[in-house]
Amino acid sequence: MLHLGTIGVYGYGTAGLRLPEGYLRMTAHGADGRKVEKEILYPGEPDSVYHLSKALDQQLCAFYVVHQGLRITYLHQGVVWGAQTSETLRRL
Repeated sequence: MLHLGTIGVYGYGTAGLRLPEGYLRMTAHGADGRKVEKEILYPGEPDSVYHLSKALDQQLCAFYVVHQGLRITYLHQGVVWGAQTSETLRRL
């Protein structure tokens, strides 16, 4: 399955910073002293309801990866060319 998202799930407030992507390794410590190694999705910080819905979609997909063995590729595209170009200005 291919899940299309946008870089907005990371939040625009971090523009210009190098953002980690994908899964991060972490260690969970139980109250009984147990340690469990896990991989978790890098948490985003969506700044709109639209981007929040994309982040929630990704969490739902991650659930199916873990519990149903579904294989998913995430693509978070962003603006590469710029918000205004000579072509888009012609539409105004």
